[in-house]
This record gives sequence, structure tokens and C-alpha cells, in this order.
Amino acid sequence: MVRRTPADCWVAGFLGTGKNDQVAQRSILYIDSAYTLRIVRSNRHESFFHARHASGYFDRVYSVHPLADLVDGPSHRIDLSRLSPRHLVIEGKVELLPWPRALKPLNFIISQLKLYRFLSNVVRRRGIVMIMAADPYYSALLGLALARRHKRPFGIRIGANADENYRSSGALAMPRLFPTYAMQRMVQQFILKRADLVTGINRNNLEFGIANGARGVTRVVPISSNVADVHRIPPDERGDPLALLKSLGLPTDAPMLLYLGRLLALKHPDDAIRAMAFNIRRNPRVVGLVVGAGPVEPSLRDLARELGVSGSIHFLGELTQEALGLLIPRCIMLSPSPGQMAVLEGALGGAPIVAYDRDFQSEFIEDGVNGFKVPSRDVEAMARRAELLINDPALARRVSAGARRTGLEQVDPLRVKEIEWEAFNSVMPEPLRRTIGVPEA
Repeated sequence: MVRRTPADCWVAGFLGTGKNDQVAQRSILYIDSAYTLRIVRSNRHESFFHARHASGYFDRVYSVHPLADLVDGPSHRIDLSRLSPRHLVIEGKVELLPWPRALKPLNFIISQLKLYRFLSNVVRRRGIVMIMAADPYYSALLGLALARRHKRPFGIRIGANADENYRSSGALAMPRLFPTYAMQRMVQQFILKRADLVTGINRNNLEFGIANGARGVTRVVPISSNVADVHRIPPDERGDPLALLKSLGLPTDAPMLLYLGRLLALKHPDDAIRAMAFNIRRNPRVVGLVVGAGPVEPSLRDLARELGVSGSIHFLGELTQEALGLLIPRCIMLSPSPGQMAVLEGALGGAPIVAYDRDFQSEFIEDGVNGFKVPSRDVEAMARRAELLINDPALARRVSAGARRTGLEQVDPLRVKEIEWEAFNSVMPEPLRRTIGVPEA
């Protein structure tokens, strides 16, 4: 069931063949059901995976997506892909067997048991010293089972406040696997109570973990190491965006309002569309940009038509990080949902941000300094703050500079390294702990 690729010789060397073959001093098994390798590569966002080395704390990383065919379609095999000489990507499947749809539940159970057996072999033979999951749901259930069997520290990285999302929009974290809020809460509390390390990418998310029973070590570990290098470059040194704007069919001198993120109901992209429409009606030069993909895109297009602004709102799909790096500095960002990566990328690009006062955005944004906060779901307040920035270029420049300063503070590499190493050292046996020495020039 394991796919044989031209990298077979490398895979054999990476995984080894003997039971006691230990290639790496510190390896981590990192389970995440968010993005497949295909999506990460198409967006040129490999830093999303590379960040799992935790600023060099782990010599090798085994990244696992247990449900890859839900995103990329059927392949009926566990796929192994080389991301780098020290990083292997393992993609499991919901349906390894080409059975009829009526047998999908049984197929799922068998497929995941095969993946579990494969991963158990990796943990046993490859010097895995830590198992980490990127959510307290299915990834964590799989990770906890492996950690308990092999007596390894188990950690969870929380990137969203699922309780707040449910209260705000009724959205569930994994509705196909856990179709009710009661079931979701039961799973997250079961997992969080048993984790040795719980990290939140911000204070709000960590408090969600603590409120749901986290009893082990708890730390705020920023997501900034996931940010692609292009966003660290000063905006005025990124190159001329003229060719990009023309290739996307965009005007080169219009005020631009940007929504950046996945198009999911829980992220309220419809609020951003309404705020764009408010400004377009008052100033026909304004252009709205929607960057991202997701299931609610058709309804968002319908909404733009209903509001009479479909010709002024452009749905650009998913862009590469290089394209985003050129586009963001020309925009005012509308952020109804606390997508921390999008907010960081916007800030590093010097985009003034108008955001709902919730989750990470409450911590990150200082009114009038690096953006503006408005009450959650108050579309008119968001629209009027954006209008203020459009009509006051001096204010926009001042807020833009403040956003860039705040973004750089968040992604300072030495600061991030110290935070990550302290968090992992707190659950590592003494012989495996690492000490930060004198920084290299």
C-alpha cells in the first residue's frame, strides 16, 4: 500500500531497515490535517512545513497528513515525499481500498489502522523523541495513541479558539468526523487533559486549551516561524507590482481592500464583501480583492452580485507567497476572522489592518497605531474605518509603518527560537534538552 517513487533509495536510507537504526538524534512526528504537500508547494509556502524543525531543535521531521485524499482526491496508497534531506512527508488516506462508497466507514477504519501501524514502525525505529499534533481533534487522537504506545511526550499546537468560533458562527472544527458541538467538546477535553505540552499560537488560543482541561506544560509559541521569507523583506524592496497587477486584471492606481484567508463560513468573508461594497458604492474607484479558496466562494460571488459590486470585487483564488508579497503593500486589509498567518503577512507588508476585536486580533492590533479594531460582526464599523484610511493617506502611512514594526517584533528569529526551545525542553528528558548558545553572526 506504500507508493514506490523515484525517491525509494532515499526513503530506505531515511527510514532505515534495522530495528535499532537511529539516523537522527532528535526526530519529531508532526501530525496535521490542514494542508497537503501539493497545496503547500503550489503556494510556494514550504516554510509551513520547515517550521516544524522548531528553529533547529529537531534534527529530522516526519510530517503526517492522515486524511490527504479528502483534499487531493483518491490515490489508494500511503504517499511518501521528500521535502528536504531532513524532512519526510507521509500522507495517509481515508480510502486505501477501492471499495464502493457504501463501505466507506469500514474502508476508513482499515485505512487508518494501516497508517497507524506504519507510523508506529516509524516511531519505534527512527528515534522519534516527540509526537506533536496541530489540533485537539483527529490528528491528536492518532498522535496520543502513538505517544502512549511508545511512551513519548505528546504535544498539541492550538491554532484556533474552536469554542469562540462555534459561538460566533455555529461552525464545527471537523464536522464530518465530529458532527455535533457536544462531541467536539468531548474530544477536545479528552485530548487536552492528556497532553504533556499544550501550545497556543497566541494567548487567546492557549486560554481555550486551558479552559478545556490542559493539565501539562502550557506555553504561547508564536506561529511566526511559518511566515515565508518574502514577507520579511521591506515592502519597498520587494519589486514593482505593476506586472502582477496587470496579469490579475487589476487597476494600478485604485484603492484596494483585501480579504486574505480560506473561504469558510466561520471566517466571515461575507462581512468583508459587505464592507467592500459599502466603500465601492461611496467611491467607485475602490477595488475589492478576495485571496483564498474554499466552499463558500460561490455564495460570496452571489453576494457581490446581489450588492451590485461584482465588477469591482475580484476573486483571485490562491496566490503564491511571492505574488502576495507584491500585492499586500498596495492594500488595506479587512480581517473579520483571526487568521494569524494572514494578519502577520499583512502587517509585514505594511498593510493597514481593520479587524474584528476578537481572538488574536485583540492582542495584536493597537488602535490607530498598527491598525483599527471594531466590534465583532459590525460590518459598518469595519467599512467606515477602511474609508477613513482610504481618505487620509497620512494616517494610512503612519498605520502602515506601525504594522510593519509590530510584524517584525513577532517574527524576530532569536526570540522565536528561545520560546520554542524552552517549550520543548520543558517536556524532554534531560539528555535530550538543547541549550541556546551564543548566536551566530
